[in-house]
Amino acid sequence: MLARRSLLRRGAARVVFVVISLALTACQSASLPSFTAAPITPSMKSEQQSLKTASLTIVPSPVAPSPTPAPSTTPTVAPTPVPSPTTKPTAIVVDFSKVHPNELGVIPIMEYHLIGDADARWSRSWQHFRGDLERLYQAGYRTVPLQDVIDDRIDVPAGYSPVVLTFDDSSPGQFTLVEQNGKLVPDPHCAVGILDAFYREHRDFGEHATFFVLPAADPPHNLFGQDQYQKQKLDYLVAHGMEIGNHTYWHQNLSEVGDAEVKRQIGQAVQVIDTLVPGYDVDLFALPQSGAGPVTRSRRVRRARTTTDSGDSGAAQPLVQRDGSQSELPALRQRR
Repeated sequence: MLARRSLLRRGAARVVFVVISLALTACQSASLPSFTAAPITPSMKSEQQSLKTASLTIVPSPVAPSPTPAPSTTPTVAPTPVPSPTTKPTAIVVDFSKVHPNELGVIPIMEYHLIGDADARWSRSWQHFRGDLERLYQAGYRTVPLQDVIDDRIDVPAGYSPVVLTFDDSSPGQFTLVEQNGKLVPDPHCAVGILDAFYREHRDFGEHATFFVLPAADPPHNLFGQDQYQKQKLDYLVAHGMEIGNHTYWHQNLSEVGDAEVKRQIGQAVQVIDTLVPGYDVDLFALPQSGAGPVTRSRRVRRARTTTDSGDSGAAQPLVQRDGSQSELPALRQRR
């Protein structure tokens, strides 16, 4: 079987070979067209030389523009910027109880007498007084008690200036009480009422003022008038941080009287205030009509505050009224 298969394979190979040979013979015997080469002329040689030396310029094919992408409907979320770290400045702590402000400058002391409806030589309209407070506030001034200036206890925030408000002669325009809803309140057009209202609007301005009063002056200058409310008025001033000063008993010009009358004018005014406001120290004094020089004033005021006419400290003295009548009051307290 194996021998027969081998013989068959050899026979098939021979048949294939014979077929291929016959095909090649047919191709060779077929008639093909004949080609005759044309002679090369001088012009053809010139063209061949030109082709060899000519530079080849390649023109790029135009590129079709890429299509514009359709706008995306998905909103773009911008990244949140990350702040760069900053160094926090170190706060400078100043102890103003140890580092006092510069007090070498001039401290203005505003002196008022009458507060009324119109301006005059001794009068300021209540509207203009309110305007004075506004101008002081806008200019950076803050009220301080006069006693604090004397004692070097000025307490004003850094960057602001102190100002002292004073009132002489205890006139009704400075302080009048009116009844409102069954209560006594300062008249809104008097100095105290205007100060109260301004302080409510500007707490940092302070509500400090000094009132130099006359206990026995002719009405209505005797402790702001309204005799029935004298104690209530002085209590109100003290309760609101205002000061009560001595302006003598009845506005006596001290340059025209002797030492005995100087002591009486100053001492009796203190006794009245002490009776109405027990325990209050009257340490401030304003000369009426500037009737004495600094040296004479210092000597007389010092003696009047520490002695009586008889030379006995603290002895009870009668109050001598302007009409010559007398009344007894408690002894003058020792100064602390």
